[in-house]
Order: sequence, then C-alpha cells, then structure tokens
Amino acid sequence: MPGSRTAAKWVALVGALSVCASALAARPAAISSYPPDWPHRAPWKLNRELLLPQSERIVFVVDTQRGSPPIAEALDHLVSLAAKYGGRPASWVRLGDAGAPSVNWIEPPLPPKPVNVYVRLRDGQSLSDFHIPRDDIETIRYLVEIPACPAGALPANVSYVFVRYLGSLGTAFGNAEVVASGDSCGGRRFPVIRVAQTKIAQARVPGIGQDFLEWRTLAHEYGHILGLASNPEHGRWRSTVPYRGGQHCIHRECAVAVPTAMALLKGQMTDYCAACLRDIEQAREHWRTGKEFPEVARLPQPDPAAAVASLKKHNFCEGGEAEKLVGYGKAVMPSLVARLAELPGGDVASPRSYAIRLALRIVIAEDELRRPPGTPAVKIDDSSAHSSAEFYSWWQQESERFMAGDEWSLPTLLRSQRSN
Repeated sequence: MPGSRTAAKWVALVGALSVCASALAARPAAISSYPPDWPHRAPWKLNRELLLPQSERIVFVVDTQRGSPPIAEALDHLVSLAAKYGGRPASWVRLGDAGAPSVNWIEPPLPPKPVNVYVRLRDGQSLSDFHIPRDDIETIRYLVEIPACPAGALPANVSYVFVRYLGSLGTAFGNAEVVASGDSCGGRRFPVIRVAQTKIAQARVPGIGQDFLEWRTLAHEYGHILGLASNPEHGRWRSTVPYRGGQHCIHRECAVAVPTAMALLKGQMTDYCAACLRDIEQAREHWRTGKEFPEVARLPQPDPAAAVASLKKHNFCEGGEAEKLVGYGKAVMPSLVARLAELPGGDVASPRSYAIRLALRIVIAEDELRRPPGTPAVKIDDSSAHSSAEFYSWWQQESERFMAGDEWSLPTLLRSQRSN
C-alpha cells in the first residue's frame, strides 16, 4: 500500500459457498475516518507516474526465486490493467530472462526498522524452545531487501514495477509498497508487489482455484500501488486506530475492496469500481490543468476516551485489545492514566502494569519526535515498569507540559534505560 507497508488480509473462505443470496446483496461497507493528516481532495494519494503516460511503457519485473511458478494468465491480466489505466503499453518479464533489467536484491545499507515477531509460549517453554520456520525468516528478508542496479541506473523512460513471489506472508495473500533503491539505481523508488503463493494454495477451498485468487491478489495489490481508495469519501480502513491495514474501497465489486468471502464469491474484484475511476479522472485533471477540487467531508476522529472506557480489565494483557490505544498517541494518555486506579495491579503481568507499559510506549514515541538524530533511544525496564507510584509521580509533575508539547522530562523508568 502506498506510503507505508501494508497487507491485504484475505479472510477464510471455509463455508463461504453457503452464503445466501440476500447476504450477497448487502450494502457496501461503511465509510470510516482516515488519519487526521490525510489529503481530502484530488489527487489524494494517487500514483501520478502510473496514471499519466509520462514514460513510454510499464514493465513488471517478476522475481520467482521462491514459491511455485506464477500463473501467466494472472500476470497477463495485471498487465492489461496497467496498460488500461496507464495509457501506454505494459508487459511483464521474469528477472534474469532476456530483456529483463539488470537488478538484484540486497540488504539496505542502513539497518531497517526492526521486524517484531510475537511468540506465545506455553507453560515451561522458553524462547530457546521456539523455532521460527525458514520460510518465515526468508519472508522477513524479502520484506527489507531493496533493488540494486549493478549495470547502472535503469532507463528513465520506463516505469518499473516489481512482483516478488514468496511462500508465506503471515495471514496475507499479498502486500504492496513503494521502496527506495540502492545508490546504483540513482536513488529511484520502485513499487513492489509481493504474492504469498504457498499461503494462497493452503487457504483456498475446493471450487476456488489458485488462478482465481492470484488474479485477484495481483489486481488488489496493483490498486494499492495506484493509490486507489485514498479518497476518504468512499474508503475504509481495516483498523482505524492504530491506522493499520491501509485504505480500501467500500464497494465490494472493486478489486481494491477488503477481499472478504462475500466480495470474492460475487465473482468480481478483477477491476476497479466507478468511484475509483472518477478519482483517477479528477486526479488527471488536477495534474494536467491545476484545477482544484473541493475537499470531501472529514469524518470525526475516533474518541480516545471512549476507546479506553470500552475496554474490559482482561483486555489489558499482551496481545489484548488495549494494544490499539497506542495508535491514539498522547491524546489517549489522560483517559488511560485515569483508568489505572481501577485495574488490578501487584505484579509485572497485571493489567495495571500492562497499561503502564502502554503509556510508556506512548511516551517513548513522543520522545522520538523531539530527539535529535543519533541520540540514544530509551527503553522500558520491564522489571520495574509495574511501579505505579513512580509513574503517577511523573504524570503529576509532567502531564501538562507533556500534553502541551512543551519541554518535559522522561519518567525515571525510562531515563535510566538509555542505550549506550
């Protein structure tokens, strides 16, 4: 998905063939609020390079080092979508074949943002007992690699999109993002689509073929590359706060809709809907003429106080629903701190201790915004983070400055944990 790493999570299709006709005729999904800083007028976040014929052609470079051979018909359909909406010829070629650009994938020169792997241990287990499958390790590598151009920068008159096939991608069938390239590529940024073929093969049910799902996975992810559904007037987010999952179209026939069983069984999701096509036309008019369009309506942002009040005590645990509070940032702090008194405490695993750790994570995120580059980060001392007395003391002294954005001090629980 554009701008940031996002995954199209396809729901299980088990039992989907029994969905009744009345359910198939249900109304489109509800529109949901977009992030506060999201653009609310054309061109939104549509991809100018791929929607205006600024280059001579579009080439999809298909990397099949992992996974089974791709389905050519699905790639042919992807090419047809690119040519249709790009207004120029499009084609695909396997990496390494004749006519393919000279590209290889390398680790980024700077350490990537850490990839968190969450492990649920049974009683008596330790991390040393846990084995991460090789396929998952390879997936993590694929997610951080960037393209390099050993023969020099690629031709500027060609728009390149990379399609990388891999085995698994968590619960997703695919994802898409725009990545920076190595210095040898001249600092160019390239769209990348990833397809989890093994996951598709494992998740499909009888009557739903691999080709059926690969067609729709590629069309869906290319829709994200184009920036479709970035118009908040007909968009929704899988997870509103924190804003994970990215933008999706509310119209189930659209290829960039959330790919539920209902949407898939209607036999659509191979092309983009009328609302998305209107967005493309408005964006093109803006790019070509400079015409300004009115902003679409802004929906109210979710209420952090209501989010805190809706949680049960048992939600404050590792992997629990309270995790979403971090997405609100410091706006949730007054309500979260007020809730601490009624949460059970007493040990590191208690709901109160977990809530304090959530609050400290928000404090760390705010500290990162003000910290000069190269300044050591701070960490949470899990052995003492359940000390509500220390946290309350900090909040009483610093809450007004912290919420106002003035100069404020770190809690002792964090200040003593700066990395060397």
